[in-house]
Amino acid sequence: MNLTIMSVDYHRNGIAGAPFHAVIFDDPEQDLMLGIVFQQEHHVAVFNLTKLANHDIAFGSNSWRGDRYEPHLREAITKHNLQAAAPADVTTLTPFDDYEISGVREFGCGTDRFCERVPDEEATFWSLYGHIPGKGAQCIGDFKSRSCAEEVYFLITKTDYNAPRLNEGAQP
Repeated sequence: MNLTIMSVDYHRNGIAGAPFHAVIFDDPEQDLMLGIVFQQEHHVAVFNLTKLANHDIAFGSNSWRGDRYEPHLREAITKHNLQAAAPADVTTLTPFDDYEISGVREFGCGTDRFCERVPDEEATFWSLYGHIPGKGAQCIGDFKSRSCAEEVYFLITKTDYNAPRLNEGAQP
């Protein structure tokens, strides 16, 4: 498949929502296309951008086989991430002044899904947040386990994570 990748960007549905990449690409057999690529394998949606611009979102009219595009889009995302990981000018970065790891769980159904911080025993994933002075928290990443989040925290700070967990020490 001979795709031309035009743009790749990372998104989240809210502060702790499902992360995904949006990929705009040209497929010479179709047109200018939009791929929505979630982290979980086989979770890819592909749309024709011209049809979207004309408000066509109908199944069968503007729906394309994500499995056909998935390997090419994931490869483009990997290349994009490698380029984005190039050394930054550290003189322009605002350092985090604190960090937090929170258990998170997704709630709701259908399109009414949202994520909330929960105690570890209720969590389905863990988020590592960095606090930016005067601006609040920024999610650094989501992890399958608390230990993975703590590992990344250690790589950043070179110290063990010892902050209290949500509801730790709470009285019944």
